[in-house]
Amino acid sequence: MEAFIGKVRDVGAHQGIVVTDKGFTKAAETLAKRCGIQTFVLRDTRKPTWPDAIRVRLIIDNWTLAVFHALVLDENNVPVRTEPGQPIRLGESSNPETEITIDALVDKVWRNAGELEGRFEYSFPEIHHPDSSKEASKNGCLELGFTATLQRFVRPASLETVALIETASGKAHTDAFKIVAPSSPDIVPNEGNEIWKEGDAPFGLHMQSVRVTMEGELLSETRKQNDALNAALPRLPLVFTVKSGPKPLAINLGKAQKSKSGS
Repeated sequence: MEAFIGKVRDVGAHQGIVVTDKGFTKAAETLAKRCGIQTFVLRDTRKPTWPDAIRVRLIIDNWTLAVFHALVLDENNVPVRTEPGQPIRLGESSNPETEITIDALVDKVWRNAGELEGRFEYSFPEIHHPDSSKEASKNGCLELGFTATLQRFVRPASLETVALIETASGKAHTDAFKIVAPSSPDIVPNEGNEIWKEGDAPFGLHMQSVRVTMEGELLSETRKQNDALNAALPRLPLVFTVKSGPKPLAINLGKAQKSKSGS
């Protein structure tokens, strides 16, 4: 470290940076800090030489929205019949984005209501009948009622990355990282309210899946296709990749994750 600091001064450099894959002694870190030298350790968390696995707590919320009431009424309070999975257009005729299926609408209402269950009623300037031969109904109304049931699963995972770790702060700079969760075939829903214990894991990832049913049946083919995957999600091996944009990602790993080896 002394030789490098001397070189920085000799050439008149504005900033000195030292990178190693072996770590620094405490004396070297102290000297570098005093002389304004930035020190980084190159670490590959996938290798067994990494001091400890970076633990991640993966929380998967599986919601079931069970519809017990769904009614679309025209301006004369006459029900507008809709088949399961059939889109219906609610709103202005000039906006085709208002086309939506009832199950997707239930999902949207639930999210907009702050993930609360109950009965909801909405008015729309226009309701376009699935039968295109009929004119749009003015001042239509939608009535919805559903319950929301949660199954929560908590799984262990780990963070994998190749990063430059700033020794002064423990902050890691990387262009990508992965969160990896092995398969959990025997996992059961978490029954308690406490899903996070201090010291359990420094990072967490929260996922959510939603299924909508009516009288025990899924409302659309799309929901049926996705439901099998959502049901298996708590048990499948999972890999999530996060990539940086124009600037590198910064992850605060903390000083506890620094290597104890010296150089």
